[in-house]
Amino acid sequence: MIADLGDCTLHEGFVNSCKIGNFELGSILYTTFVAGWLLLVSIPLSLLGSILGSILFVARIIYNFSLLFSTVMNDENLWLDKPKQM
Repeated sequence: MIADLGDCTLHEGFVNSCKIGNFELGSILYTTFVAGWLLLVSIPLSLLGSILGSILFVARIIYNFSLLFSTVMNDENLWLDKPKQM
């Protein structure tokens, strides 16, 4: 849309001259256009990493609770009705 204001050519091949008013915007427009292609790669990777991180987080919580539960159930000091063996 900005390139249309200056009747400029914009593509990912190389930087074209684009003068709008007194400003040369060719390199800025090229950089922002190519950065959009980077999003096509980084967004799916970040979603995959978020899903994997969430799965690992939940698995770690389940593991910690299972360790806590097994420790509590196996602790002989918690059962008051059993006499201690000497």
